[in-house]
Amino acid sequence: MSTTEIRKNKRVADAMAIRIETDNATADARPPSTIRVVKLSISGMLFSYGSKLPSEEILKLSMHLGPNQQEVSIKAEVANCVEKAGASADARYATQLTFKDLDKQTEDLLEQHIDFVFQQTRVLKELPYRQSA
Repeated sequence: MSTTEIRKNKRVADAMAIRIETDNATADARPPSTIRVVKLSISGMLFSYGSKLPSEEILKLSMHLGPNQQEVSIKAEVANCVEKAGASADARYATQLTFKDLDKQTEDLLEQHIDFVFQQTRVLKELPYRQSA
């Protein structure tokens, strides 16, 4: 996928429970933790993470997608991982992943999930502001 095609993809922000594994070991040995995903698209994701992941490392992500929260595993490559000044320990690195070898079913679930989050975000933005008395 070219850079122009990647930029055309719809992107959303979301909080997701993700388990991250590498070929060598589990990068996140704890149970899946909620990760604040800054950008999620059909081509990859950008998120804050507590550990540095080496560029070009191949990862296996386990997460739940779509309105029905179906569990999927996605292969991803670390495109970039840079330290953020002043960030908390659990969000120390801005980490960018590119999804690899998505099958049609997983791609469809990603699109459904992105559309669902996009619609929920629009609904929340349209709610009237209420001040507490």
